[in-house]
Amino acid sequence: MRSHILLSTNLAIFNICCLPILAQPAQTLQNLPDGKYFYGEVPEANRLATQYIIFEKTGETFTAFEYRSNTSDNSCLKGTISQNTFNIQTIASPPDRGYDRLKWQYSSGKPADFSKWHQLNISQLPDFGEKRLAECIRVFTTIPDQKK
Repeated sequence: MRSHILLSTNLAIFNICCLPILAQPAQTLQNLPDGKYFYGEVPEANRLATQYIIFEKTGETFTAFEYRSNTSDNSCLKGTISQNTFNIQTIASPPDRGYDRLKWQYSSGKPADFSKWHQLNISQLPDFGEKRLAECIRVFTTIPDQKK
């Protein structure tokens, strides 16, 4: 009797400890919670001439500031997210001088795969990051009448 109880207990413990671990879904841009995020082509912030993106996600939509560090190459992006792809619907490029919304150039975007990009700590954002993202949000909130 005692051996049956011992055997039953051992089998129960074996079954519990050896149950298959359910695979967790891979982290994608789409399943990130709403909020602000900072991603880079490399896992370090502020590397010379490297592409970065700061974006605010709300549901499946995003608004972003994309830039190449230490260059004047930058733009604002707006669109939707599907898995690890930004479906960029609109690109807004700032004028050569200043951020006068009436002089921004608007164009259509295309899907961009970010599966190989690295999520960086939001605390590593450069000083201008929050300000530029806020400007991008304003640019898309108040697109000049001729571009609506």
